[in-house]
Amino acid sequence: MMVLVLLSFGTITTFADEIAPPVSAPTEVVSLIGSGNSAEPYQISTCEDLQKVNDHLDASYILTGNVYCGDSASMNNGAGFVALGQFTGNYFDGRNYEIQDLNFNVSESNAVGLFQSISNQSMLRNLILLRSHITNEYPENRDSNVTGGIAGLNEGLIENVTTDVYINAPGMVGGIAGYNTGTITRSQTTGRISMFQNIQSLMGGITGYNKGTISFALSRNTIETDISTNSICAGISGVSEDGVLNQVYSDSFIGCQGLEIIQSGLIGQSLGNTTLTDSLSTSWYNQGGNEFDGGLIGSNLSNTDLTGSAFDSYNAGTYYC
Repeated sequence: MMVLVLLSFGTITTFADEIAPPVSAPTEVVSLIGSGNSAEPYQISTCEDLQKVNDHLDASYILTGNVYCGDSASMNNGAGFVALGQFTGNYFDGRNYEIQDLNFNVSESNAVGLFQSISNQSMLRNLILLRSHITNEYPENRDSNVTGGIAGLNEGLIENVTTDVYINAPGMVGGIAGYNTGTITRSQTTGRISMFQNIQSLMGGITGYNKGTISFALSRNTIETDISTNSICAGISGVSEDGVLNQVYSDSFIGCQGLEIIQSGLIGQSLGNTTLTDSLSTSWYNQGGNEFDGGLIGSNLSNTDLTGSAFDSYNAGTYYC
């Protein structure tokens, strides 16, 4: 019987107080159009404008068109795009425009995404993050790093978001948020989430660790490791603790290899009073002889309500719950 050790993830309830600040970008002299308040938000039309969000993380923003960041490597005097910090503004509204080809490699912060974190008073909505590549190389306590396409840590509301991201990171990793205590709704993600180090990691198509709500969400990802130990990989959430998942769907490939791996179509490991309703998995994976491979949930350590949920047993290759 495998005994999964998650002690290194036990302190994440106070994670917001422990986020290492990002390295500041050089000061820009050009200001953004707008006032930054809810009635007159700052306007973002270029990748340079997007970088300036770090100057006023407590303001509101809108995109005025698609933002191309394919040349971001030359920004900040050759230092490249600096990932955005802890967002505490009222809203960041993409207005259904795209941020394209945004790539960054972070080694100075343990929380990584378009934003390090989104506060419980903040909302990010109506955004498409397209062809983004994110690498988290923060060297300290790497199994407690949090990395997501939109936010490392989400405490607020993420709504109507699409991500097409390629993430290479250890710790808690998701296509939208690494660690979620807020709400993620009406959102979808595609791409690849990978970790090629012998570090215990929690990886999910939407989020690595969920203590909040995920609803009306779709994941089509490749999720993979090769040499990790005690890692958890799932189509929606690596771990869900007292979380609520409603009408989520995963059609992902789960390809995690290593020692004592948990793989599952929707939730890798369920803790506390997690609820999973009206959800479906057609995810598939290579059978690795793992004791806890599951169609919906790999390791169910809670009284999870599975009302109205189903999985494709042929694709899953197993008849666990």
